[in-house]
Amino acid sequence: MAFSLDSITKKISDVGQGMTQKGKNLIDTQKLNSQINDLTKSINDSFLELGKNYFENNKENPAEADAAIFASISQAQAQIEDLKAQIRAIKGISICSNCGAEVPAGQKFCSNCGTPVEAAPAPAPAQAAGKVCPNCGAPVDEGTKFCATCGTPIQ
Repeated sequence: MAFSLDSITKKISDVGQGMTQKGKNLIDTQKLNSQINDLTKSINDSFLELGKNYFENNKENPAEADAAIFASISQAQAQIEDLKAQIRAIKGISICSNCGAEVPAGQKFCSNCGTPVEAAPAPAPAQAAGKVCPNCGAPVDEGTKFCATCGTPIQ
């Protein structure tokens, strides 16, 4: 059983070529998986956009099968708007009636479009599970004696 140098060299060469091919296959597979992931993300983005468009186009008269989903989305949107209004009230910010930009309290003109800003009362916050200040509507922790936002005594 004699081993020749040529047979050992050939085996090493064959193993090296096999490793090279496996490495190439791995890289090719990773590239293809990356393309699949990119296309899947694109499809999901399209489904999301399609769903938004369907909702916007049908929110006034949803199909009976979709009515509960539409109601849930509309309720969540209303809650989001209410929470944003509470944040604006806490920060003392109003919204420009012309362009929708945020306008800090005390500012008489919108810095974005120049529209005069009316001093509107802060929107009433939604009744949350916790207490709110009777003066400014800011959330107040249980046991607090004074509002941290405006200083009003809390009863």
